[in-house]
Amino acid sequence: MQKTHEKVEDCLALDSRSMAKSAVFEDGRQGTWGWHNTSTGEEVAKIGYSYHNQQLTLHYQFNKQPYHYSINIETTPCHYGGMRYWFTCPDCHKRVAKLYLRDSAFSCRICQKLNYATQQENKLDGTRLVMCRIRNKLNWQYDNAWMKPYYKIRPKGMHQTTFNKLVDRHDQLENKTNRYLMASFKKLSDRYGAELVRT
Repeated sequence: MQKTHEKVEDCLALDSRSMAKSAVFEDGRQGTWGWHNTSTGEEVAKIGYSYHNQQLTLHYQFNKQPYHYSINIETTPCHYGGMRYWFTCPDCHKRVAKLYLRDSAFSCRICQKLNYATQQENKLDGTRLVMCRIRNKLNWQYDNAWMKPYYKIRPKGMHQTTFNKLVDRHDQLENKTNRYLMASFKKLSDRYGAELVRT
């Protein structure tokens, strides 16, 4: 089943590395920070900021409401000289490289309960995809999800050891697919009060 968390790709983010490259963390610096559409280059949003005494103060509007608060900035030395800049998450106070805007405030990915897009891919679909890639590599003919053993023929010219490794990997994924399907069915059964019947 798909996860219901929002994705980091759908949120505006502040990246301490990008801001450091743009000299935002120079004492007394102030200005605006903007986000742009990667396809058109058009500015889609911007905020005001000022930096003083290791504090980044943000000024912006969200849903027509003004917001104004400060974020502590930490530094760590780099191996080859210079400093690395980090945000202190306003909620959990952990040192992070990125803060994400959600529900009017910036905080880290964990506090905002955000996932990456790849984390939200359906596990069943991902497992089936890899399994089908193996079948294509082996040039197997198949019409359904579960193959009969007598369909698993070694392609001409493929070394037996390679064939055995691919078949083992395929069978592991096939079993994994079966477990995902059973788990999904059990969740639906538990949700709607149906009885799970095992054969």
